[in-house]
Amino acid sequence: MRIYKTKYGDTWDAIARKYLGDEFAMDDLLAIQSEELLQYYILPDGLEIVIPDDLKSDVAYFRAPWAT
Repeated sequence: MRIYKTKYGDTWDAIARKYLGDEFAMDDLLAIQSEELLQYYILPDGLEIVIPDDLKSDVAYFRAPWAT
């Protein structure tokens, strides 16, 4: 597990894409954050976000054939 310190303008989906390889992992990323962080969509500067080494999700994400 690692900690990412946000920069103004970060979004949950962009963080999920960059660190977990898939923007659809955003829901799993949000599920492990503290309640106070969930109020933001566009994140301010300096918040500490927990990034897991891997997510073990039971969710099968839909992927359009052209999106792979």
